[in-house]
Amino acid sequence: MNNAKDNPGVTATVINDDNGAKIVFSSSETGKDQQISIDASKMTGELAKLSFDPANPTANTEMVQMQAGENAQIKIDNHTVISSGSNKIENAIEGVTLDLKKLTDTDDVKHVTIDISDNTKDAKSSLEGFIEAYNGLIDTANNLSKYDVEKKTSGPLNGDSLTRSITSQMRNLMNKTIEVDGQSYSLSDLGITTDRYGKVEIDDEKFDEALKDNFKAFNAFFHTEDDGFLDQAEGIFKSFTSSTDGVLTNKEKTIKEQQTRLEDDMTSLNERMKAYEERTYQQFTAMDAAIGKMNNQLNTMMSLMVF
Repeated sequence: MNNAKDNPGVTATVINDDNGAKIVFSSSETGKDQQISIDASKMTGELAKLSFDPANPTANTEMVQMQAGENAQIKIDNHTVISSGSNKIENAIEGVTLDLKKLTDTDDVKHVTIDISDNTKDAKSSLEGFIEAYNGLIDTANNLSKYDVEKKTSGPLNGDSLTRSITSQMRNLMNKTIEVDGQSYSLSDLGITTDRYGKVEIDDEKFDEALKDNFKAFNAFFHTEDDGFLDQAEGIFKSFTSSTDGVLTNKEKTIKEQQTRLEDDMTSLNERMKAYEERTYQQFTAMDAAIGKMNNQLNTMMSLMVF
């Protein structure tokens, strides 16, 4: 039963105690709606004793309910009652997940007070990490595509269109406005600006003020589905790095194919050169033998022609 594909989430365990073997059924899910019901009316012998109706738990004396399925229950502001099939309640307060650990109204815990505030510290930390990564991308792109006029040397990606494309798209996004609740915002409104080298810097005072005064708009600017800054940035990077149709992925595939063809061409050229070398060696050997034979004949003729 435990391994059956159509098992709804019931586990059976055999326990041996002083009175013999017993079978215990337990549910993998919690809550009032997940109680176990067993219909053994069509069974015979010992199996017929397994019937159990949670609505009437004492009807079958052969089966004993060890723990009834119950919902967790909380009361908000000592008034609003919320029930849940698990100890995790996600929809009672918008944006807040409650993970219940203990009973209240006991000697240890009388009640619980929850202070809810905007997590501006982590928001700023995450954005600083993004800015650091973005500036790293710009540095890498500049180093790979630069040209040294004095040394007349260029980076390996100098003139490469893909490098220009990804940096151009990201710079456009950094200067783009995003609408939130009918009002347009840009990174500069949050104290985030781009210098003349294309790198991003943050004005801490302006940024902290934006977080404090309008955290909701800040959050929507970055996290609005599809149109938010993060989704748009992810879309740009996926267009280059997707394992199926990413531009960089396809170019890498093309370069590897070219490398394979060059390696095949090199192998073929080496084989032709080896064959040419052997053929030339044989021809020169034959010519050397012919010249040697001719010299012998010439010497013989010279010895016979005595004046």
